[in-house]
Amino acid sequence: MLVIFGVVIAAISIGGYIALNVSDDSYDSEEIINEFEFIKKNIFRYLKENDVIPENLENMDGFDISKIKYPFKIDKGGKFLILKISDEEEVKKILNKMNKSSYYENPNLFLGIYGVKTRKNIPIPEIIVSPENIDTGVLVNYSYNEISGKDYDIDEVTWEGDIKIYSNPGEYKVSLKIKNTKGIWSEKVEKVIYVGEKKGIKEIVGSKEILLVVYKNGKVSYKAFGANKFGLLDKNKFEDYNVITNADSISMKYDHMLVKTKELNIKSAGSNKFGQLAKNSRIDNVDFSEIWGLKDVIKVETGKYYSGALTKNKKMFLWGLNDSRQINFKRTLFYDMPQNFTQINDIEGFSLGKNHCLIKDNANKLYSFGCNEFGQLGNGFAERVSEIQNVFNFEIDFFHAGDEFSFAVEKEGNLYGWGKNNRYQLGMFGARVKKPVIINSIKNIISIVSSETIVAAITEDGKIFTWGTYFNKFGINVDVIEPIEIPFDEQVKSMAISNNEIYVLTIDDELYVSGYDFLFKKVDITIGLSK
Repeated sequence: MLVIFGVVIAAISIGGYIALNVSDDSYDSEEIINEFEFIKKNIFRYLKENDVIPENLENMDGFDISKIKYPFKIDKGGKFLILKISDEEEVKKILNKMNKSSYYENPNLFLGIYGVKTRKNIPIPEIIVSPENIDTGVLVNYSYNEISGKDYDIDEVTWEGDIKIYSNPGEYKVSLKIKNTKGIWSEKVEKVIYVGEKKGIKEIVGSKEILLVVYKNGKVSYKAFGANKFGLLDKNKFEDYNVITNADSISMKYDHMLVKTKELNIKSAGSNKFGQLAKNSRIDNVDFSEIWGLKDVIKVETGKYYSGALTKNKKMFLWGLNDSRQINFKRTLFYDMPQNFTQINDIEGFSLGKNHCLIKDNANKLYSFGCNEFGQLGNGFAERVSEIQNVFNFEIDFFHAGDEFSFAVEKEGNLYGWGKNNRYQLGMFGARVKKPVIINSIKNIISIVSSETIVAAITEDGKIFTWGTYFNKFGINVDVIEPIEIPFDEQVKSMAISNNEIYVLTIDDELYVSGYDFLFKKVDITIGLSK
């Protein structure tokens, strides 16, 4: 507290300036003049201690303390301290910290000292934006700190310009106002955001008729290999898939597609015969629209006529065809909206086959349910089941649900396979395998992609293996009964199977393809790299 003009004046720091609550008493007395001399001598010590004005002002060349006038200059209802400063850059810094009544008339800087009773409780927000370096296609998080030092809670927040994902590079501005429980609003604060262009490819995704290239900025390119449910034309080159703009990951094993957006929502398109698009209908749709009610999604997958999603809180949702109880164990034929799977809690991951599902829980145990015609549930039988099956009694690291077959890698690195094997999809002899069997010729698998008849895998040391049956352009089957290595010297970022061929994306964003000749050849993807 300061005693000025013979009255008590409350001196507080508000948002980087001094506010003095001054009474309306007359200040034309000798006592008042003496009090003013006191504050004049101590004003800079006070301002410095409260970090109101930059420290170098105290000894700034050209400052004349005699320019602090008495009585205060009366102007626009304010009372001012007048400083003589010629450095306009320094003036800008000071005015940025002062109240709105402060102004500058070269060389005099008028610092407003005034009191408004409610202003002493004004909240002061500080905008926080993450990540620090923002590129197009990146999810941006906005938050704030309240830095006034007061104990009041904030009960209302108003943002402007808080764009979650920027599609184009450039300079943007975000602003914020907050209101505390006393009903007092803060001043509007602003922050400038610089957005760069994110380059490069994140992943490739394949189905029988389409290969997708998903870019880090959320855009997508495609190459079609024939008629498909998305209306994409076969032009023998990559084209922009302009209807998708903010993709984070995509699943498209068959004839419909799920796009997990960077906002962690889901958009869907394609075949919808059994409601697998979650549109509350069964009409095919080439236009992508958001699935209602699913938020904070971290993984999506497509089966033949059904779909799945896993959320941040480890809940799994399934929808679409339920003829093999691949969604739940009820007799409902199909669901055209997401159904929460409740038989296992804390789901860490899942994988969908044509009509069966594999789940890993937080104890790394593997479970299965759905169609079991070829033993793909791994329970030793080939009949329909009425409850979820525990596949292993030991922990697993990696698992993959293929078309009508399954794989898992346990802690020691051994690869197990089971299910349909008519085209050597398990890398061994036998039409079907009802219980998990070790595939001895390969270990330490970290990734698997598959089609109905082809399997490709990557090991920890970066080697690529394949097995199954390839169909060449002459209609001749090429059977690969056991896993064979396809020579490849580049480091692989992503892998997909499309058009009966294996595609690999290197860490340098170069695309290669290998068919029944088992030799990788570079693919022209220049249109994609222009993104």
